[in-house]
Amino acid sequence: MKDKPETLIQLLAAYRPARFPKHITKPQDLARIARTIADNCAASVAFAERKLKKIVEDNEEAFSLCEVRAEALKLKRRCAKVGRGARSEGKRKEVESLRMQYDNFTGSIRHMVGLLDPSLQERLDEIL
Repeated sequence: MKDKPETLIQLLAAYRPARFPKHITKPQDLARIARTIADNCAASVAFAERKLKKIVEDNEEAFSLCEVRAEALKLKRRCAKVGRGARSEGKRKEVESLRMQYDNFTGSIRHMVGLLDPSLQERLDEIL
C-alpha cells in the first residue's frame, strides 16, 4: 500500500471489496481474495496507528482502534499463509476459516466507523 489513510474517507477509499464466490475452483481464486483482504488490513493498520498516536486518553474510540489494528494484523498474517497456497483437500476449510475471520474483522471496522463517523455507515455497507 503506497498511501497511508489519514481520514475515514481515505480509509474507505482504500478498501476493495472481498467477495467470496460460492465455489472456489482454483487456488488462484483463494490467493486473489487473500491479497484483497491483506490490502484492506494494511490500510486499516496504517489508519489505526495514525489515529492512536493522536489519542491522549483511553476511551471507546481508542479501544475500537486497538481492536481493529489487532484483528487486521492477525488476518493479514492468515492471508499470507493462504496466499502461499492451500492444499486442494483443505481449500474448503481454508475458505470458510478466512471468511469467518474476515466477518469478525469487518464487524470491528463497522463498530469503529460507527464511533468515529456514523454518517459513513452507508458507504461502508457498499464496500464491505
